[in-house]
Amino acid sequence: NSPVAFSPTNGDDYSGEVNSNFSAASNQGGDTKIVFRGAGTSVVVPNLEPSRTYHFAIFEYNNASNCYNLVGAATNQEETLASDLNSTISNGSGSGVPLSSLAAPGSRVEVFSCTITDLGGDNLDTDFSAITFQEIGGQIDLRDLIETVELTNGSDSRTSGVIIDADNIIMGGIPTNNLGNVNNNSSATYTLSVSFLNTFGGSLPTTVDGLRLVFSVNASDINVVSNRSGFAPGESATSDDTGGGTNNTIDVVATELGFVQQPSSVFVLSTMAPAVTVEATDSRGNRDLAYSGSVDLSSTGTLQSTPSASFVQG
Repeated sequence: NSPVAFSPTNGDDYSGEVNSNFSAASNQGGDTKIVFRGAGTSVVVPNLEPSRTYHFAIFEYNNASNCYNLVGAATNQEETLASDLNSTISNGSGSGVPLSSLAAPGSRVEVFSCTITDLGGDNLDTDFSAITFQEIGGQIDLRDLIETVELTNGSDSRTSGVIIDADNIIMGGIPTNNLGNVNNNSSATYTLSVSFLNTFGGSLPTTVDGLRLVFSVNASDINVVSNRSGFAPGESATSDDTGGGTNNTIDVVATELGFVQQPSSVFVLSTMAPAVTVEATDSRGNRDLAYSGSVDLSSTGTLQSTPSASFVQG
């Protein structure tokens, strides 16, 4: 915030020290940096801090001998704009196609996407290094269902730095120069994809059919880099913004029948207890709660009748 005190040294071409990117240029002392050297009338200097006064000086020089005119350098100062809080989160969506319980291990399915828009005005990008996706449906412990996670913006992606807890997917360490960058006055669409565990945990094998994954992202869930554009308070999107309340429904399709309670040996004219129970499952043992039909039991012994029952809730 003070006038330029630096003067170039005759004979020095400052090779490797000049960079129009202020954060990448070499410090010549007192946070003074050389951002341009050559023939020209203008230069764009990114990565300046908002709401700060920058002083500059322009020195003429002889290119052949690197001889600088140190008398009467042109000087001036400018203040950068303040970073704004008007970036938005919109167009939340999820999968309108049922998510198969038999998705191949490691094969990811898209479960949430949204658009982040930097509305411009401050000449600063929106940069973020971490994001949390909240599961707001409250039906599923994510640790019992999800194996891997991927976040992409169509050109860059990340699968590491992920923490999965009961209700959240947290991704950190996002590079702010690609995946975590939304250019000033532009937008980017982010897609979250997950792969399922080969064997579901907890009670999910008997309850997962028909349950839904409902993801949400709020402005407070995004760790924005300081001195960059931020989000307007209250900005959010969910996987139900478009398509309504059926997105990300998990579908189990039965391919086999199996005993939950095996038949037991009993005396003549006695009822088996506990009752014989059969379930309809997919090949990984997940129960198809929508399965309909009936089942007949036969025996090598003598049955008073041929037991037959209709499936209820799989």
